Formats: sequence, C-alpha cells, structure tokens
Amino acid sequence: MGLEPPRCKKCGKALKPAQIYSRRQYCSRECFNDARFGERVRFGDTETRRPLVIAAAKLCQAGLTQVQTAKQLGVHPRMISDWFEQYGVDNFLPGKVCEHCGKSLAGMPYLSNRKYCSKSCGNKARYAAKHPVSRQKLKFDPALRARALELYWGGLGQTAIAEYLDVAQGTVCSWVHDFGGLQECRPKKEILRLRPPEERLKNAETAEEWQEALRDITPKKTRRGKTIRLVCSDIRGSSGINRLVTTILERLRLNPLSGETFAFRDTESKVISTICWDGEIFRIGKYPKTQGSFIWPQETFGTLVEIRENEFETMLSYHKKGGKKRRKSSQNRAFCGKIEA
Repeated sequence: MGLEPPRCKKCGKALKPAQIYSRRQYCSRECFNDARFGERVRFGDTETRRPLVIAAAKLCQAGLTQVQTAKQLGVHPRMISDWFEQYGVDNFLPGKVCEHCGKSLAGMPYLSNRKYCSKSCGNKARYAAKHPVSRQKLKFDPALRARALELYWGGLGQTAIAEYLDVAQGTVCSWVHDFGGLQECRPKKEILRLRPPEERLKNAETAEEWQEALRDITPKKTRRGKTIRLVCSDIRGSSGINRLVTTILERLRLNPLSGETFAFRDTESKVISTICWDGEIFRIGKYPKTQGSFIWPQETFGTLVEIRENEFETMLSYHKKGGKKRRKSSQNRAFCGKIEA
C-alpha cells in the first residue's frame, strides 16, 4: 500500500508533484491568502478579506460620516478615505440621494461629502432652512379641494370659501380657475347659509330670510329681550318725537302709546332712532354710525319687521361697507333722552 500524497492545508486538495518538490503547503495563492489573511467576505458589491472594511461600509450606509465611522472603529479617518478610493464610494454609499430633491447621487464626484446634486439644490435647501414658512411646499387633501368646488358650485363666493375652509384665498382662486367650469353653478339653500352675515342680510329676498340670517349670527347665550319693530321705510328730515309719533299714527296705523318699541332709520342709514312709551313718557334712542351704514331690511319686505332686543344689538354691530364686525366705540353708543308726552 502506497503513501497518501500531501494535501492542501486549506481546501484538502492533493498537491501536484512540483508543489510537493517545492515543499508547498497550499495548492494555490488563493488558499494561502485565505489561510493567512482570512477568507473573502462579501457585502453588497464590496468583497474583501478585511472585516473592518465591511464594518465601515455598514456604518456609512447607516448614515455616519467618515470621521464618525473612524471613531467608531478606532482607526484614522484617512484610512476610511483610502478604502473609499480603493473599493469605490458607490459601494459604501449606494443609496445616497440629494437632500433637497431626492435625486440619486451615484456616479457624482466627491460623493462621500456631497449632500446635493447641484448648486441650485444647495441654494434652495439653505434658503428653505432660513425661511421655512415661505418655502414650504403646498400640501392639501384632495377632499378639501372637492369640498371647495362643491361650495363654489353651490353659490358660495371664493372669499367665503377660503374663510370657511381656512385655506388661502389664492389657492381657492386657482382651484376655481382650473376646475370651476366643469359644472354649472346651482345655488343651494344650505350652502348659501355659509355666506358672511353682511352678505346674507344684504341679499335676503324675504323678511323671513332676513330674520333667519340675523337670528343665526346672534349669540345664543344672550337674553332674548323684548320685541322691537323695525320700520322698513326711511324717514327724511328731522326725526323728532312729533315726526315719529305722526309716522306711527298715520303711516303705520298703530297706537304709539301701546308700549312697543319702534325703530326708524334715516335716508343714508347712518342714524337709527327708537321710540317707546313706558306709561308716562316717551323714551327716545339715537344710534349714530361713524363708519359705513347700518344694515336694514328692504322696503320690499313690507311695512314692519319684528326682531328681539338681542338681535337688534347684533344688527347695530354690523355695517354694510368693510364687511367686518366692529366694536361699538364711544361715538357709536346710543344716548337716550326723556321727553314728556
């Protein structure tokens, strides 16, 4: 029985006669390197015998910088840079993208320290960091746009839609410009009730609609108070006690001594006068308007429109011009005087 030929210490393959004559212990240079320096390890597209290289690649792909990776592994930062040049930066940072636009940075120079794909993206990112509100991208829910278009087709104005949905008016205008012509506008009663109070009161077609609009904007917690009868027609000239009493008797055909409160307006709707008999004297009230004019029921509604005292106070706080509710100043407060009957 012959002797068994020597074999490679790494893979166990039989050695060739020349290798045996040269006293080789390994069948190839690959087995020699594997035995002396370690086996090859593959991570992604990186293949090496150095475990630190694989560890550095994993840390870089996790988001660490070269300095942080070197400190983590306990090596010099220059060694990490040498590995980047030797194995390729793309193998250490395969999925790196632009921090502003998201474009892949693969194949670009200085990839290890690169953050943006171009100088333009870098300038935009720095400006966005300095001005976060002005450079914020517009994000909206498609259902919000559908709701805005539904309100527009239902008869609501663009300004009212923007205030109701808490959206910029320019955004609503762009939606209406792009999609408003897809359907025909058909006003709906439930949507028209969302209009601003001044617009609802001004565009009311009947006395009931005007009273309903005034009732909706009146605070519910306030006391209802007594009834005040608004005279739809205006009074020209001085609104003294004699003229008011004569108007109630001759034009309205009512008793001025009934104890009811009657309210009149002048021709420009800048002064409201009230008169009431309390059993002994007439009480006269004057409500001047320093800005704009009072909102008042139209003459087409009839002769009188009845409202409550709290609704009357709400009506006084609104005016036609400007569209915003203003607090009563010292000049707008009423003053009352007592005049003997």
